[in-house]
Amino acid sequence: MIFLTFLILLLLSVSLVFIVYRIKRYAALADPRMRMASCLMLSLVLLFMSDIALPGEVPVRYMFYMTLALVPLILISSPICKEPFTDYLSYGILVMLVMSAVRNLLCHFNVLPIPGCRYYVYGTILNVVLISSIFLYCFGKKIYDVHSVMQNSSVWSWLCLGVDTFYIISLQLIMLAYISVFENLPHGILIPFPLLLAMMAASLTYRLACGSVFVLCPKHERRIVESMKVSRMEIPNESSKMDAVYKEVYERVVQYFENEKPYLSSELTINEVVSVVYSNKVYISRAISQYTGRNFCQFVNYYRIMFAVESFRNNDNLKISELAALSGFNSVVSFNMAFRLFMKENPSDWCRRERRKRKK
Repeated sequence: MIFLTFLILLLLSVSLVFIVYRIKRYAALADPRMRMASCLMLSLVLLFMSDIALPGEVPVRYMFYMTLALVPLILISSPICKEPFTDYLSYGILVMLVMSAVRNLLCHFNVLPIPGCRYYVYGTILNVVLISSIFLYCFGKKIYDVHSVMQNSSVWSWLCLGVDTFYIISLQLIMLAYISVFENLPHGILIPFPLLLAMMAASLTYRLACGSVFVLCPKHERRIVESMKVSRMEIPNESSKMDAVYKEVYERVVQYFENEKPYLSSELTINEVVSVVYSNKVYISRAISQYTGRNFCQFVNYYRIMFAVESFRNNDNLKISELAALSGFNSVVSFNMAFRLFMKENPSDWCRRERRKRKK
């Protein structure tokens, strides 16, 4: 059982460190769901640590804890479960996790009696029923809403739905298998069940932190996103909503460029921006085009040229080739073309004029 505890704690701790690293690196752009997920993972790790000293049915308790944490993780990771009550439910279960850790400590010091095995079994079944009920309700409401069906009729949306359904069905199958053999097998053989649930929690955490759908095949997912054409049917009354979406995406891109300066890397691609801004290539391209009238490459080059201008004004001894390399261009030729586009003159002429201004 110590080995089982170590494996689960190690898996969850790695997930926690990973998601906290993502939040710390992109603090200004971090999705609130990621912060919620980090709180859930931290409380789950604390709950397991508080449970180590308790005697009794260890796999049963682990099963209960994992399903209790998986409820809010699935709610915040699934694009289907966006009802307001799901947010309140997630916070409520977070409080339950913390209270369970406190109860374990009180049981360890004999302040409270340790609950029986049936308490955890029935609690686990209740958690699974809760997940399934909420998922079916949100899914049914989405299907019933004609506008929502039309808006999310792309292949990618249905693919995400399939992944969410896989998580729900897998959770139910694990629990059905566990309940069916719980009475007849020794607890040592039941170790894989909490481990499977821990892997589900880790994969959901990774999915939230990276904005990924295929946890095990990120390269394949990128190829699908790049090659897939969006088959979205526009709805007449949705233009104002889409303007708000594009505005939010554009503000996230600008904030990322101004804070992190990714344009200084000559290998910057739109895929890297997608992974940080938590959007897709189509939305980012449309948002940039709508608010600047430029495509993505022109948008990046504009920031590079502005950085080169500022760098030269701070140090007028820099050469053209040094400015090009410093601002993220692969060659002096591309730097000259971009400079003429945005500054309306050659970089050499502009540099001479700036030097004359300084001498005066």
